[in-house]
Amino acid sequence: MFLEIGVDINVDAADLFTGSDCPYGTPLYRACEGLHEELVLFLINQGADVNLRCSNYGCQYALSMAAEKGHERIVRALLSAGADIDAVGERTSHPKTALSAASGEGHISVVRLLLEHGADINVRYQYYWCLNGKTYNGSPLILPVCHGDTPMVKLLLEHGVDTNISDSIRGNILQAAVDGNEEIMTLLLDTGLDVNAQSEHYLERRNPISTVRSSALYIAAIQGRTEMVNLLLERGADVNLSGGAHGSALCAAVSKGHESIVEALTRERNTKADQKQNRVSSIDDFNKSRALCLAAELGHVEVAKLLLERGAGAKGEELLYNKALVTAAYRYHQSRREMVILLLKRRRDWTVWNLSSYNTLFETTTDSELYDIVELLIEVGASFEKALERGEAMPQDERVLRIVSEVISNQSAVRIWLDDFNHDD
Repeated sequence: MFLEIGVDINVDAADLFTGSDCPYGTPLYRACEGLHEELVLFLINQGADVNLRCSNYGCQYALSMAAEKGHERIVRALLSAGADIDAVGERTSHPKTALSAASGEGHISVVRLLLEHGADINVRYQYYWCLNGKTYNGSPLILPVCHGDTPMVKLLLEHGVDTNISDSIRGNILQAAVDGNEEIMTLLLDTGLDVNAQSEHYLERRNPISTVRSSALYIAAIQGRTEMVNLLLERGADVNLSGGAHGSALCAAVSKGHESIVEALTRERNTKADQKQNRVSSIDDFNKSRALCLAAELGHVEVAKLLLERGAGAKGEELLYNKALVTAAYRYHQSRREMVILLLKRRRDWTVWNLSSYNTLFETTTDSELYDIVELLIEVGASFEKALERGEAMPQDERVLRIVSEVISNQSAVRIWLDDFNHDD
C-alpha cells in the first residue's frame, strides 16, 4: 500500500525521526532483522537496494544483519540479488562484515555459505573506539575465539584466517583466547604464534584493567585461569616478562589472591620448549620478592607463605623483604597482624637493622600496635639493647625507644614476679 502511494522503498527511518530512541534502517534492513523472509523477498522483487548502508551501530547492511541473525535462506536471497559480500560500514559505528557478524554469533552454516560465495576471510574493516581515540582492525576470528567456539575457529583456520590481529578490548588473538578454552589456545599456538606476544588489553571480564602492553599469560593470571596458565607455561611463556598494570603475571595473580596460579608461576619447571630455546623458565627472585610486597599490602597471607617457601626475599632481595614487612606494618590496623607475624618470623637476621630502620617499620602504627610488634620482634630475636645503651636516638626515634623500654621493663617485671612467686612456693 505504501509503495502504491509513492513511499520510497529505500527510505531510512533514521532520516524521518530524531532522538535517541528513534527507529533506524530501511524496510529491507528491518525485515532482515525481524527474520521476515517473505517480506525480504517481496522488497527485493520491488527493487529494494540490497547494498544501501543504514545508520545503525554494528551491522549496517541488510546482508550483515541477516548473517548475524543466522537466517541462511535470507542470506542466499540477498547474495543472489547482488549484495556486496564484503561490505563494510563506517568505522565510528563498530561496523561488521557479514562474515564477522555470522562468526561472532556462532552461525557456522552461514559462515560456510559466505565462504563458498567468496567472502574475504581477511578483509580489514576498521572501527573507532571512543575510550582511547584509536582505530582498530576487526576480524571474524576474535569473537569465536573469545566465546570458545572451537568448531568455528577450526573452520576459519582451515580457510586461512590471519591470526596476527588485535582487538581494542581483548588484545591480541592469544589474549582473546584466554576467555575461550585450552583447545582453542592450542590450535592458535600450533599456527606458530609467539606465546609471549604483547598487546594493549583494556577489559578484564568487562572491567578496565590496563592500557599498557601485556601477554596472554598475564591476562590468564589475573583472570584466575589456572589451566590456561599451565598450558601457556608448557608452551614456553616467559614467567619473568614485564607488562600489564601490575608489572608481571605473578603480581597480577597475587593482586587477586589466586594461590593456585602463584604456585604454578613459581614452580620450577624445565619444559621441552625451554630446552629447545635454551631458555630459563623459573621466575627470578626479584619478581618473587616484589610479589611478596604486594601480598603484604593486600593481606594475602597464604599467598605470602607460598612465596616465602619459593624463596621470596632471599638471595640479595632483603630490601624488598623489608619493604614487605614495612608495608604489612603500615596496614597493621587493617587486620594485617597475621602477615606481620609471618614476615617477622621468617626474617633471617635482625642484627643488621638500626634504630632508624625499626622506626620506619613502626611509624604508621599506634602505640598499642607498636607495643605488640615490639614484643613479637623480641620473641623472634630482634635486639634493642645496644640502642638503649647508647641512648643516641634521633628525635623521630624517641617514640620507638619509649615503647621498647616499656616492653623490656614489663618483661623484666614479669620475670621478677615469677621468680618471687616460685621462691615463695
